Amino acid sequence: MAGDPEPFQGLWDQTSEVSLLGAFGGVAQGWDEVRDRLAAVAAVYRNGVYRRLDQLEERVHGDLAYTVHVEEIHSRAPNGEREVRERRVTKVCRRGESGWRIVHMHSDPLVTTAFPDRDHPTESPLGG
Repeated sequence: MAGDPEPFQGLWDQTSEVSLLGAFGGVAQGWDEVRDRLAAVAAVYRNGVYRRLDQLEERVHGDLAYTVHVEEIHSRAPNGEREVRERRVTKVCRRGESGWRIVHMHSDPLVTTAFPDRDHPTESPLGG
């Protein structure tokens, strides 16, 4: 993004049916919310550059497709300090009249695998 959200925004289906669960948290639904969130994220990554993008999976099923990858972004924080962010990312795309467009993206920080302690199980935030 490097500070300019428009190239990445142009990859999205700009309809009410899009959604974004971004690495900074929250939920954006519909093009207006997604567009605004992408612009806010671009401002954070204004000096950012991808150093690694490991494609883990790509599948196409008719007019729907998904990709799964791990990425590493190097950028500068507002205070000038260097930051490295590693994220897990899943994108869902749909083929329409204007070609393939992103309709959903979920990303979160890449963390070390840590299973719950069997002697001290935690409850699911979803219940059950």
